[in-house]
Amino acid sequence: MWKSILAWYYKRQALKALDQKRYADAERALQRIADVQPLDAEWSFRRAVVVLEQQDFSQALRFLNDTLRQDPKHADAHLNLGYIHHELGNDAEALTHLTEAIRLQPKSGKAYYNRARIFMEKGEYPTALTDLDQAIRYAPTAEAYNNRGLTYYRLEDYAKALADFDQAIALNPKYAGAYQNRAQTKYALRDYDGFNADSDQAHALMQ
Repeated sequence: MWKSILAWYYKRQALKALDQKRYADAERALQRIADVQPLDAEWSFRRAVVVLEQQDFSQALRFLNDTLRQDPKHADAHLNLGYIHHELGNDAEALTHLTEAIRLQPKSGKAYYNRARIFMEKGEYPTALTDLDQAIRYAPTAEAYNNRGLTYYRLEDYAKALADFDQAIALNPKYAGAYQNRAQTKYALRDYDGFNADSDQAHALMQ
């Protein structure tokens, strides 16, 4: 009985620390929960998020794999495993997890976005474009528009690239990278005044 009460107390502490982005405090509370009782899938996932925020990939892998051991259909665990494996250079493993995340959660814009990043890096631009269309459909972020713009740029479809960079900047007017990319697109379209204006704006934002 006392273990359940103690675990409940530490869970409240962990949730409060997570909400306030005090990740070191959250990890201490989560360890105390684990000392009292085994973490279920959802609490293992929360612990993975905490250590991932602290860039501890090895521990994050451990807790995410524990999450999947208890709940193989945990879409967010697959999503985060895809992200980590990509960061570690394990693209085959990353693609496996991201594809499973999409299967389990077909409207996950983030999963499509992360998978598209891998296809972009591999030079598989038409495949990346398909995923970015879905990413924008479900989560129309400035980053997704920027990456689709880059994909169109590399496919030499400059008009569509320009439209996507415009949208990325509309969503985030302080997005220096999007200004840089739009500048290069305008240069390709021989809009040299536009190239200079966007280059200056990108430089100003990076100061």
